[in-house]
Amino acid sequence: GLLGALWLLCSRRASWACASGGGSADSEASPEEIGKKRLARLSAPGDVDDSWRACFLDAGLADVLKAWRSQPFPEGALLMLAVEDASVASQRLEKFLWPSVAKGLLSAGPVKTPEVLAARLRLTAAGSRGTAGGDAAFLLRLFGVKPELAPMVFLLSGAGPVRVAQLRDGVGAEALRRLIVEAQEQTKHAWKEKGWDVDAERASRGGGAHRAMEVKDLERLRAVEGLHRKMAEDLLGAYHEEQAKDLVRRGIAAPGDFVVEDVGVSLDTDEVAAAMRQEHLAEQAEREALRASQAADFEESRRRDSGRRDAEEKRRADEEQQAEEAEAREVWAHMERLHRLEQLPLEPPEEPSGTNTLLLTISLPGSGRKLSRRWRHEDLLSSVAEFAFGSAEESELPHAEGIPRLVGGFPRRGLELDSSLRDAGLASREVIHVVSASANPPE
Repeated sequence: GLLGALWLLCSRRASWACASGGGSADSEASPEEIGKKRLARLSAPGDVDDSWRACFLDAGLADVLKAWRSQPFPEGALLMLAVEDASVASQRLEKFLWPSVAKGLLSAGPVKTPEVLAARLRLTAAGSRGTAGGDAAFLLRLFGVKPELAPMVFLLSGAGPVRVAQLRDGVGAEALRRLIVEAQEQTKHAWKEKGWDVDAERASRGGGAHRAMEVKDLERLRAVEGLHRKMAEDLLGAYHEEQAKDLVRRGIAAPGDFVVEDVGVSLDTDEVAAAMRQEHLAEQAEREALRASQAADFEESRRRDSGRRDAEEKRRADEEQQAEEAEAREVWAHMERLHRLEQLPLEPPEEPSGTNTLLLTISLPGSGRKLSRRWRHEDLLSSVAEFAFGSAEESELPHAEGIPRLVGGFPRRGLELDSSLRDAGLASREVIHVVSASANPPE
């Protein structure tokens, strides 16, 4: 078939960072300019500029194939079809990938070699379930590609295998550029195998020199310049056949109502559809009655299911909100623990025994994990508690319970956090047990 190979690009997530700081230029700028600069730094490229959309053909699959067929050789021989859905990965393409790569590489009418003809197709919910309707769904069924792989791109040239590349896990601009360049080189190689070397022909006509083309050169040119047109015609034929089957399946037409024609002679089926419409005007009243009955049944079903849908949507919204709040609390707890660790007094260097430092072992509750750190005699026990709280996991010391209590190892005694290590009588290598604030105080 036309699908020769399936290429899955490795995920390469792009890192986006906001640069902080400012200089004299920022200090002299107006508040409006400063606000615009901050918005540009914090926004995705697709949120600031949507001019990249003009680089794609805004049309259905049939019109895209017609436009591809009319493209000149060799500039317009390669076609990129992007199939997108409603997933977050497809939205990420609009915000990051297309704004970064479209200009200079993708075009609604390529005029130079690096550019390729490009179009975007939307995979609707109905199409994803394999039902008729939806150009993207037809394309996936035609090439035997699963809708779950969306978003993806198809690279078609008619001169070699169709390449399918998945764009799901943060594929970068350089990876897509490399894929298109490889497809262009593969197409050139296929032309060369058929007797037409594009680079050599361009080199022979470079520098303003003119060379008469011989008959054998014209024959070699004809062998390759019509490949993408032939593939466009084949795809249009399959597309129109699918439409005809859909009409038969819905009972609007019979198989004998259609006249098979050469797609290269007649690319548009509008005239055929108009003729069929005239033939079926007598059945229009019956079809309208059937549509009205189906619409009434659908409206009744919609009213019955409205309550259940609303309740389900509310439940999902509540779950999402709770998940977001839990994630925000977790991030806040982690940052707050790190902040407490940063505020601790510096750990003194290792000194001989009997000096102003002592080594304490802190035993965390739950897991029994032990932490060791050197302290000065004048450090407060509150700093030790802060160190235990900042170093503990949520399962060991819940953040919501706050700073824990400290208990001396032997003799077992409660330690006052506002006392210094010297006042508490702690010795080097002594084990201090950490108790959560909600636990019962030691006896």
